[in-house]
Amino acid sequence: MAKTSAEVLHEKGRAEGEARGKRETLLRQLRRKFGALPQDVEQRIQALTEVSQMDELLDRILTAASIGEMDV
Repeated sequence: MAKTSAEVLHEKGRAEGEARGKRETLLRQLRRKFGALPQDVEQRIQALTEVSQMDELLDRILTAASIGEMDV
């Protein structure tokens, strides 16, 4: 069954909202653990679009001892 344009837009908006929320959480947790972040790290995180990549980084925060270990 084909999706209506409204359904497609709703799904796209939901996915974008999920990605935005994960980016915000990632930045918040990184700042909380490591303090002020270098501008290039913030820019790279803001440019992320893949939720799975953000999930991997969120998991990595738990064991990283430095921002360098985050591989951002």
